[in-house]
Amino acid sequence: MKTSTKIIFYPFFMIMMLVFTSCEPGTVYKKIKKLPENRMLRDTSFTFEFNNTNQAETYDIVLLFRYVHGFQFKQVVFDLEYFSVNKNPIRFTFGIPIVGNDGKYIGEGMGDIWDIEHTILSKQRLPEGINTFVIQNKTHLDLNYIPNVMEVGLKIVQAK
Repeated sequence: MKTSTKIIFYPFFMIMMLVFTSCEPGTVYKKIKKLPENRMLRDTSFTFEFNNTNQAETYDIVLLFRYVHGFQFKQVVFDLEYFSVNKNPIRFTFGIPIVGNDGKYIGEGMGDIWDIEHTILSKQRLPEGINTFVIQNKTHLDLNYIPNVMEVGLKIVQAK
């Protein structure tokens, strides 16, 4: 009797895990760039291209930032350049906080890995076709790289 229970339970458990962990509702684009040796070099650029097929939809553009516990800076500064076929380029500098006013890391932590999702553009209508986002590290330090950065990514989600 125990064997038949295991045979039924295991596939059910696996299906439920897939249903609850594999989907991000509203996400239309997600790309992540892994950094070698967990180092983000000075002036590193990350380019992301999103082919929009629905210009009537509004989107939130979200920076994904994964770092290791022990990250020693309170914020990281980036330049954003956004280009598309039918729209003037957008350029601005923004910072993402890493440590809150309470001195604790911001984001979701699991073990010694922390993830931050930082919205950089809200409720944007993107033209049809290729939309290019270039994100460049602009943290001004005397170092050649920022240690303990694992990944930088971009996620585009349908705005609520």
